[in-house]
Amino acid sequence: MVLGTGALAGHQVSGWYLVLACSGALLVYHADRAFNIPQEDYENAPNRVSWYQSHRSYLLATSIVAIGLAGISTFYLPLHVLVLGAVLGGLGLIYGVIIPGTGFRIKDVPLAKTLLIIVCWVFGSVILPFKGAVASPFLLLLAGYKAVTILPNILVADWIDKEGDKKQGVISSGVWLGWNGVRYATLGCLLLGLIAVYQIPHFEGMRWLGIVDLVGLATMTFVVWRSSKNNVPDVVYFDLLVGFSFVTWLLWLVVP
Repeated sequence: MVLGTGALAGHQVSGWYLVLACSGALLVYHADRAFNIPQEDYENAPNRVSWYQSHRSYLLATSIVAIGLAGISTFYLPLHVLVLGAVLGGLGLIYGVIIPGTGFRIKDVPLAKTLLIIVCWVFGSVILPFKGAVASPFLLLLAGYKAVTILPNILVADWIDKEGDKKQGVISSGVWLGWNGVRYATLGCLLLGLIAVYQIPHFEGMRWLGIVDLVGLATMTFVVWRSSKNNVPDVVYFDLLVGFSFVTWLLWLVVP
């Protein structure tokens, strides 16, 4: 997603930033899914929990590699990127952790889970890598555009996880909106994405690239509207559609 954002911004992404971002994301996911397993995951994703518990050697090996690569990247990146990256990683680690003596988690705040995921991904894929390289008004517009391309994926994932979330008192977007709400919110995101592509000044002369980038979101919207509330495709397919921006980056490289 970072590469696709760079294509829309007209800037290459630092290779060392990609190393840090990928390593950090992997470590956060490992920690959340293997060491800080929330109770709702035992119902929402029992196979994933079981897989992580039976592949400890894989977790250890990939974590060591990720820590090593992240450590090396710190020598090649500005201090503000490292500090803000650490803050984002910290949010990813602690939002599901029970505060000692309270039984409270940040994700127990209604919709906090959804909002924190959006904030972390938008900052990590737009603000941090391109702050200073892209004019602030355009950077904010691009951040808003990326937020609406990410949101449907989160909404669908929350819908799939709604039963376990409800039992644990987590008011996620899936619980709060219901299936029809998820469908209309996804359609709204597509409309906002179309408006952004035609309004963001940088897309003048490169509007075709913005249209290409919207293919992932448009496909996601189509799948959501074709699905019933009891027959939603696995969230991994939606994850892949979020990653469609990789195609945007490839086209930016090869098309004059």
